[in-house]
Amino acid sequence: MKNLLYKEFALCTNVQTVLFMCLGPLMMWIPNYPRYVPFYYSCIGVFMLFVWGMTNNDMVYTACLPVKRSDIVKARFLFTGFLELFEIGICIPFGIIGNSFTAKGNMAGINATAAFYGILLILYSLFNFSFLVPCYRKVEKPALPFLLGSIVYWAGYAAAEIPVWLKTPFGTYISATDAASQIRQLPILAAGIVVWLAVLVLTFRICVKEFEKVNL
Repeated sequence: MKNLLYKEFALCTNVQTVLFMCLGPLMMWIPNYPRYVPFYYSCIGVFMLFVWGMTNNDMVYTACLPVKRSDIVKARFLFTGFLELFEIGICIPFGIIGNSFTAKGNMAGINATAAFYGILLILYSLFNFSFLVPCYRKVEKPALPFLLGSIVYWAGYAAAEIPVWLKTPFGTYISATDAASQIRQLPILAAGIVVWLAVLVLTFRICVKEFEKVNL
């Protein structure tokens, strides 16, 4: 397992994935910009892992090694989870600074708050499930699963932003940036973490079953 995870970091990481991961923090400094958009680029980075693997026959090569197929999937899932959490981690300080760029807050949607990151983790969960399950069902065709994952991500984005756009009490609650509001938003952050972990585990189990059926 350790060697498979090392392979993900050393051999499957590509320039495109790194580039897309680097865009997120910088985009958090764009004034009056939708805060969920930068994190979509990390989804593209995950997609590029599968494109890179398909180009280099990574799945076939790895399946020929004396390892369990479930461990192959587990290594990719651990790497995917690391990328998503790493992206959030490096974007948090950029988001805090970005909140101060406009006196009236983000006019394009939610500010970078504790609730925002909780909701973002739920969007990641929706993307992971809708992209990874069909991707392991058809391991050599990641484009259509990514299209599905993208549609689900943007649908979730719209649903999450509507309360903020309409200036509802809930939208005001999740977008407030003062310290007291951040503390009150912690249950949403906690819920997002739980959902992200639960969906990732569920998605992993389904993907293992699908990958076991694939004839490489």
